[in-house]
Amino acid sequence: YAVIFTLPRWKRSRPLRRTGLVAALLLALLWAAAPLRSLLAPELRLEVVDVGQGDALLLAAPNGRRLLVDAGPGGRGDGRRLVEALRASGGAPDAMLITHPHADHWGGLPAMLENGLVPARTFVARGTTKRPSPGYDRALAALAGAGGRIDTLSEALLEIDPRVRIRIRQPGRADRPAGNANDLTLVAEVGFPCSGDSCARWLVLTGDLENGPDARYAAIGPPGEVALLKAGHHGARAGTSEALLEALRPREIAISCGTGNRYGHPTPEMLGRAARRGIPVRRTDLEGTLVYRFRAGGASARNGLF
Repeated sequence: YAVIFTLPRWKRSRPLRRTGLVAALLLALLWAAAPLRSLLAPELRLEVVDVGQGDALLLAAPNGRRLLVDAGPGGRGDGRRLVEALRASGGAPDAMLITHPHADHWGGLPAMLENGLVPARTFVARGTTKRPSPGYDRALAALAGAGGRIDTLSEALLEIDPRVRIRIRQPGRADRPAGNANDLTLVAEVGFPCSGDSCARWLVLTGDLENGPDARYAAIGPPGEVALLKAGHHGARAGTSEALLEALRPREIAISCGTGNRYGHPTPEMLGRAARRGIPVRRTDLEGTLVYRFRAGGASARNGLF
């Protein structure tokens, strides 16, 4: 406003010229602040989007590249919330990971396609289920038709930034069709900041991990210091087990679930396991979208507060 006010009066007054120059300098500094901050203090941002009873997690690396882990449910309101979150963060994600073929993890994909939010690459869980999902198959076919590349995997390293390491595991992988699609869940281990294979802290995003695969993943052991654990299966009784919490020892737990959902998520059993260990728990049904920021060489921050 100072620049706009002083421009018409530029030649009349030396103090006004000084005011205009100072204001212009401040504008230039504000414009340069974001890239300078990214260069001097790299930051990893995780947004647990409030999409109701489902999962949609948006990960933004220091270089600006973004990975969407799951696409939430397909209800009209829930799909709109995902679309709005993607638009607010810059549009279509660079890549997407669908942890398993349950509709509350891929159902927002049609809304993304309708709004032109097509990721260049999408990674999906390897394996089949005893009860196929025609809707899931149609959504992936539509994604491929829109120009998105689809890769099937069970173990992989995804690269979005040299300072970020994303390791994908599938604890429930089996040669036979799974009776429960949750058993196909892909777990994403996100390390930051990293130098080669060494990372200061990790975020563990567990999709709908529960039961046998939960136990098998717990037996693998932690990737390192776990700053954040995304609870398995929205805080269900059979997920985020005693063994998993003992193995990972996370500093905090995030739960993505819908307000008043009919499944009773998160369950008292799962919340009790966290409470007995003194692990703070945050929930989308109580707080809305959860935002975490992790700085290289510094402490983490939440909801935009540094």
